[in-house]
Amino acid sequence: MNELHQAVKNKLQDLLNTRFSGESKTKRVINTNYKGDELICACPICGDSSRDIFKKRMHIYTDSMAVKCYNCGFWGSVRQMFYKCGQPLDSKFGKILEGVFKDNIQQKVQLLE
Repeated sequence: MNELHQAVKNKLQDLLNTRFSGESKTKRVINTNYKGDELICACPICGDSSRDIFKKRMHIYTDSMAVKCYNCGFWGSVRQMFYKCGQPLDSKFGKILEGVFKDNIQQKVQLLE
């Protein structure tokens, strides 16, 4: 796990602890996929997992810093997700994440051309 991945995971943990503070600890757990390049958690935007605390439908793809919630449909960058949750990132860290996100999107567009 690289430093950027770990920094995002730490910030995400702080966000989940705040968003789900009065709820089960299970909702605050961050899982990873078998390759370790995805963070999977309850969505702090829509409050995912309200009926089943074990469902975690927000995926953060750490190679591209893209976020997708398979419950509410949110799609965007990690920076946008934190902003939408009312916890904007400091400008230097946010710009690094946004740069990774935009570079990845541009590479995918180029592959499609």
